[in-house]
Amino acid sequence: MTQIADGGELIKETKPVSLTKPVIILLVLASVFILAIGIGVSFALFYPRKNTTVVIDNTNNGNTFETKPKPVSKLATDSAFLQLKSDLDGFISELDRIDLIEPQLAPPNIDLNINVQIK
Repeated sequence: MTQIADGGELIKETKPVSLTKPVIILLVLASVFILAIGIGVSFALFYPRKNTTVVIDNTNNGNTFETKPKPVSKLATDSAFLQLKSDLDGFISELDRIDLIEPQLAPPNIDLNINVQIK
């Protein structure tokens, strides 16, 4: 609705936008749907896949399948990486052999059998 002021200017009155309950529910459902699609697409694009080669043996009626996994990374055969892995395995086995219990630091035995007599 427009009105004319004393100086001749047009005054336009606008009502605030009001959303009804079904529109709000529809907007929430649409945003959840778009969020789920985005998570699904990002998971499909960035999740690492295992590549396996399938060898079919046709001599036994074609029912035997053998999978040969490809190497996971170039580090699996790197000598420095294998040396580091063996050093860590040795360190872990050494930690397993060490007795970490210190009897001098044990808390004292406390008698928790407390009887209270009320007179």
